[in-house]
Amino acid sequence: MKNIENEFKFEYTIDYDKAIVVSEFTNALNAISNQYEKFLNDKYGSERPEAELCVQKIEKGSIVTTLVEYSSFILPFIGDINTVFEFGKYIKSTYDYLLSGKKELNEEKLDLKDLNNFLKIIEPGTHTNNNVFIQIKGKNNNVVLNPLSANETESRAIRDKIKEEKKELSQKGKKIEYKQALYLEQIKRNLDSKKGNKGVIKELNENSLNLIWENEDEKQEMLSCDDNPFKMIFIVDVEIVEVNSETKLYKIIKVHEIIEP
Repeated sequence: MKNIENEFKFEYTIDYDKAIVVSEFTNALNAISNQYEKFLNDKYGSERPEAELCVQKIEKGSIVTTLVEYSSFILPFIGDINTVFEFGKYIKSTYDYLLSGKKELNEEKLDLKDLNNFLKIIEPGTHTNNNVFIQIKGKNNNVVLNPLSANETESRAIRDKIKEEKKELSQKGKKIEYKQALYLEQIKRNLDSKKGNKGVIKELNENSLNLIWENEDEKQEMLSCDDNPFKMIFIVDVEIVEVNSETKLYKIIKVHEIIEP
């Protein structure tokens, strides 16, 4: 059976100042394809059409890539809903959120796969003087939806928001305490040592516990400060690491301030 072409096309454009690395371009196309598959599965489940996006053409100048959905069925629709158009609406609402920080009611939460795909799609726009566009086009090549139009500054803001969201996701399920007063009780002379550094956060536990750091630069800052580090109060964010429900150590995530009493 001949595959049926969707009347709507998905157009992805990179307007660039300097040549785009091939891997970055192919990563973006793969991310669009992967996110489209994920969108269909998440939204329609077992009722999703057996359809896929294929490259129809790539134009010169700016990299203009036209993707077309082909389906083995007569129409790649769910009822009266066109899946390419719906995917475009989903892309638009997601990038609008990533740029503005404002989430629509009932909007789906982004997981790590979503964030990685959206990062790869926007990445070519983060370079100097670059722009990234996504358009959904219908009959006679008319634009029916503009899901994305981002210049260099906007692309970088979206990239930074995605990285922030990924960090928040990685910390979910972890026990984090913010802006706690930490007192050092024991430090190793060898600053590269991974063991033997201990401290107390009286607000959380009266006992001295082992310390580890997420960021080696902040470790160096704390342990080699000009004044005696044992006399300092360190205002820190910490992850509480437990074994069998018992607190075993603190992982220092961020140092906000070093105070001399």
